[in-house]
Amino acid sequence: MRAGLLIVITILVAPLANQALPGTGGHTLAARAQDVGGRGEDSRRFENPRVNGQVVDRCLNSASNCEMPAADNFCRLNGYAGAVYFRLEYTHPTLVVGDNKVCNDKTCQGFTAITCANQRRFDDPQINGRAVDRCLNMGQNCEQPAADNFCRLNGYARAASFRFADMRPTMVAGDDKVCDEGYCQGFTTITCEGRGERADRGGRSFVNPRINGKLVDRCLNWGENCEQPAADNFCRQKGFSAAAAFEFANMRPTLVVGDDKVCNEDMCQGFTTITCR
Repeated sequence: MRAGLLIVITILVAPLANQALPGTGGHTLAARAQDVGGRGEDSRRFENPRVNGQVVDRCLNSASNCEMPAADNFCRLNGYAGAVYFRLEYTHPTLVVGDNKVCNDKTCQGFTAITCANQRRFDDPQINGRAVDRCLNMGQNCEQPAADNFCRLNGYARAASFRFADMRPTMVAGDDKVCDEGYCQGFTTITCEGRGERADRGGRSFVNPRINGKLVDRCLNWGENCEQPAADNFCRQKGFSAAAAFEFANMRPTLVVGDDKVCNEDMCQGFTTITCR
């Protein structure tokens, strides 16, 4: 182990008043604030966390999905909904879990501690890069249903609390539409709790999954290898082993990934969600 730079993040517990910590050049860790006060058995600290006997690399995939995504993945593999604290340092070898590859040079960084929990506060929550609208569907299923949906997508069972305010644009997640009017409202915070189905599988759900900016067609090749093979392929590209669940609908255009072709006809169907494990 190299006795070099030790990188630490500490998240102070202050319910409904936590602030995200800024990152600087990839060396000071950035994470959303968390609230794990009083969770008891619903949280656990792992010292020198390992997968298959090897130190866990700070990145889930080679040079991507680093720090919080990698820590979250470790926690889900161990039956928790997500990570609330982590610490890392330069060391090698490390295991890049999503790619099942070993990093074995002086640039490698691995976790020395990860605290996992089943409650987490998300400040300025987003789906596909947009603020989450307070309604799951246009003008209906507002507040609790929309917050619950966000939490389930992130591996939790439900929303414990939330706040919202006037803002635009927002993502109406259930309809995959953008609200960009003066009356739009979006969540400023959502606190999620409990282990969802996705956390139990140690996976991740993708809403309106895309590759190269295009919606993923339900068939991996033109008119064949549809549904499970196409969903499995998407998950493998994201560093998971397979798809645990998926849904699809009529939409266009979609990317037929295996053939690198675009389907832009009325018959086209694409995935609306894929849950990877």
